[in-house]
Amino acid sequence: MSDEEIIDLHNDCRRAQATLAANYKHVAVEVPLGSPQIKYEGRSDQWVPRGSGLRCLIDSDEDGQATVGIDD
Repeated sequence: MSDEEIIDLHNDCRRAQATLAANYKHVAVEVPLGSPQIKYEGRSDQWVPRGSGLRCLIDSDEDGQATVGIDD
């Protein structure tokens, strides 16, 4: 492959990425107020969000450490 072919291929990829990004329409999914926003996923042994985003309270404790509160 020549240098010019490599550059053309790279530019084609970049154009395709730009087209996909321009046409992407994200629709955020929110869980209803009062419903748990996170759930425990046993297969991965971690807490995961139920929707696309989380409503939370970011604060600090008495030692100045950041705290994040989700679902009380």
